[in-house]
Amino acid sequence: MKPRKIQVVFCADPARRRILTAALAVRLGFARTRSDARKIIVPVVDEGVLATDPYFVLADFLDFRHSTELVARLYQLAVAGIAVVVGTSYLPEKYRFLCEVWYESDLQNS
Repeated sequence: MKPRKIQVVFCADPARRRILTAALAVRLGFARTRSDARKIIVPVVDEGVLATDPYFVLADFLDFRHSTELVARLYQLAVAGIAVVVGTSYLPEKYRFLCEVWYESDLQNS
């Protein structure tokens, strides 16, 4: 069985990261086209996104250094089978084991 992890789109450019996050959402089956996927992607993960019990989390940006509790909550959701897809420009080494990292080269042809 494949371990359930936070899906992280790693890209420094915010505009490109949004496109790649949409491509991953299509690959995972949340949308048929990238333009449809962009409609369900939120700009930033915060406590408001997690206030209710989400069916999935799709976000352009997560600052892993900002809130340890938020990262822990996202990992709990991923382990429970909820799709968690976030974009970032920096991923601290201590969180790499929680994540499956997607680089631009992985998602270019999606």
